[in-house]
Amino acid sequence: LPILIGLILIGFLSVNAFEHLKGPSYSATSQVEVTATPLSSIITHTQPSFVDPQMSLDAAAALAASRQVYDLAHRQTGGQLGSSGTLQGATSISEVPDTDILTFTATATTEQTAAHTANAVATAYVAYRAQLHSASIAQTVAKLQATLATLKPGPQRDQVAGELNRAQLLQGATSNDATLVQSAVGAT
Repeated sequence: LPILIGLILIGFLSVNAFEHLKGPSYSATSQVEVTATPLSSIITHTQPSFVDPQMSLDAAAALAASRQVYDLAHRQTGGQLGSSGTLQGATSISEVPDTDILTFTATATTEQTAAHTANAVATAYVAYRAQLHSASIAQTVAKLQATLATLKPGPQRDQVAGELNRAQLLQGATSNDATLVQSAVGAT
């Protein structure tokens, strides 16, 4: 029993010493609003009839945790904040209950690095969503153009031409479904 107590005490002291030697730890938070239906989709009448907001936010959080977001953040910062893996390890994503807000919290050994990391990852997330949105619309436009080329004049061709027109309007719109609403300015 005395040996067990001694081992527990040594373990406790080792953990505390390690934490102390590791130095201070700061965290900073950025927030992104994610809309279930972008304004451009509403204007062009291409929005789905119903979007489950919780399901949409869950999907947004899963996308925010994807490696592609961290790779983009790494490229956008020129690697100044570390590798993609370092950025991902330093950042956690959470949903703010009863809102359309995702929180990006970064932890680092300096206040400035924590704030820069949170902002870089949140900004990369917004940019990545915009890239996915643009690619999806471009693919839809290409498919509609190919379909239109095969159709003879008539009601079906007119319908496809109308859909192509709406898709091209979406392609020209700069509306995004995610917006950085709070940048990290400091850390705690």
